Amino acid sequence: MLNLEDNRRKTKSSSEDSGVLELPFSTAFEMPESDFVNLIHIPPNLKYHGFDYVQVCRGRRSSVYRQMYEGKTEGFEVSIIQIQEETILYGKTCKKHYRWPKDNDFGKTAWVCWTLEEAMDKFNQLER
Repeated sequence: MLNLEDNRRKTKSSSEDSGVLELPFSTAFEMPESDFVNLIHIPPNLKYHGFDYVQVCRGRRSSVYRQMYEGKTEGFEVSIIQIQEETILYGKTCKKHYRWPKDNDFGKTAWVCWTLEEAMDKFNQLER
């Protein structure tokens, strides 16, 4: 299981302790089909902010993850799939990859739903 928090800690510079680094991204929906082949994918099971996430479904434009804490479902996160462009971060090249939603994406490109039915309704709305 990939732990995104550990990955963030490894890339954060000790001198960079304030502010949030905003990087450019696009949605997967805007990309030509040929660009999908070499992207680093978000795994179907991951750990982030102390929660376990399991992918419920993924479409061309959006995805649904079940959010769990200590084995109990807390809710579902529905998000528009976003692409982080290749960039240089702290002297290292970060390849073009799918981007996990940030906290400030919620309400804009990511949503929390309390039931699977609500999550699937939002997913189907985004996939239209």
